[in-house]
Amino acid sequence: GYPWFGCWSRDTLIAMGGLKYLPQGSSTKGSGLAGKILKKYGGALHRGLLPNTFGEGGAGQNYDSVDAPLWYVLRALEYAPWDPFCFQTASRIVLHYMQDTSLPFFMDQDGLIEIRRGHLALTWMDAKVYNVPVTPRWGKPVEINALWFNALNALREMAKTQKAKEISGEGLHCGLSELDRLIEKVHRSLQKFTGDSYLADTLEGDEPVWDLRPNAVIAVSLPFDFLGISVLQKIWETAREQLWTPYGLRTLDPNHPAFKQKYIGNQKQRDLAYHQGTVWPWLLLPMARLAKKINQEQELHQMVWAFREGFMRGEMASVAEVWDGIDPVWPKGCPAQAWSVFALLEIESLL
Repeated sequence: GYPWFGCWSRDTLIAMGGLKYLPQGSSTKGSGLAGKILKKYGGALHRGLLPNTFGEGGAGQNYDSVDAPLWYVLRALEYAPWDPFCFQTASRIVLHYMQDTSLPFFMDQDGLIEIRRGHLALTWMDAKVYNVPVTPRWGKPVEINALWFNALNALREMAKTQKAKEISGEGLHCGLSELDRLIEKVHRSLQKFTGDSYLADTLEGDEPVWDLRPNAVIAVSLPFDFLGISVLQKIWETAREQLWTPYGLRTLDPNHPAFKQKYIGNQKQRDLAYHQGTVWPWLLLPMARLAKKINQEQELHQMVWAFREGFMRGEMASVAEVWDGIDPVWPKGCPAQAWSVFALLEIESLL
């Protein structure tokens, strides 16, 4: 994120899905760059976790991310399923999530990933005020467990490519039949998130938390589906009505009492609004992928028209980080944000 953010593994791994859409003959060859990124980040793996930041502000590496390693497994399948290093890295990630009880999260008996209570903000909704998470999302977040299900399936596919008989690393191991059983268990457990028209944002124990956020859209936009088309259609309709704006998706339903209309003020005020209604352009990409799954491709043009107009009128040179939750007009946050830019690139490629 120019000019304030350095290398973030979560942002990088989400954005790099668009590298394959760079023009042929580009000075930055997409697939080659993707391979270098996977090697660099994989080389920094520690107990199944990736650095969320690489020494930003002189603070050293920060491993406070539950989702970045799961995105890594998906990108490894996408760009380098044949690469032994990427397969080994993906294996270590999954094995630690399955068996390492020292992490700030754990795999529960139902196969789902549960975040322990504490001072860490481990999902992409990571704003903190006075070291307290604004949206802590303790328990079992929906997009984390959808990513977990996808990572398990991705690793299974990589194991086939590698002709591996088991997955192993750092003294941990798991047979492929055990991996298959876990995939089935997680698939069953994910049904607990399903409501009448949307998915619960988290499960606390087995109790759903019905905050209407875009995380459900992220969850169902991933390659390996765990819900039927009729449920996907309802999720689309709810998100389209409550969360969609011409500049991205809101991070919270405007009818929620905690909704913040404007991303404005000092650092504390902005952090309190960051994931409590503020609009993020990168979320248009999961919305677009969901549209494609339910044959709503005609909606894709509407998702990018505001940005197309901005570029053609000379009002934009890049894509910013965030917009206000109500009446989004002015770009805010970083004026150029990688996952915002690559979201538009991928949507244009879908078109």
